[in-house]
Amino acid sequence: NLMQYDFIINDNILLEVHGDYWHANPKKYGNGLKKLDERQLYKIKRDEEKKNFAINGGFKYYIIWESDVYDKTYVCKLERIKNEINKI
Repeated sequence: NLMQYDFIINDNILLEVHGDYWHANPKKYGNGLKKLDERQLYKIKRDEEKKNFAINGGFKYYIIWESDVYDKTYVCKLERIKNEINKI
């Protein structure tokens, strides 16, 4: 089962950048919010498999959401990743 990730930062940090719609950002979809469609349900399942595979393989796993990019909160996440890299 081949897993592909958006960015391999180094030997132990993986970064995914998820579109709000395609990956069903939980701040916007499901649980009383916008209804999930079949594509989103598939992606949620696949994303969870990828996350578990990464974490069980000893990787630190980060997600930046599309809305994080638009509201610029991704900068905080990138700072956390930078701090992880500096610890190595």
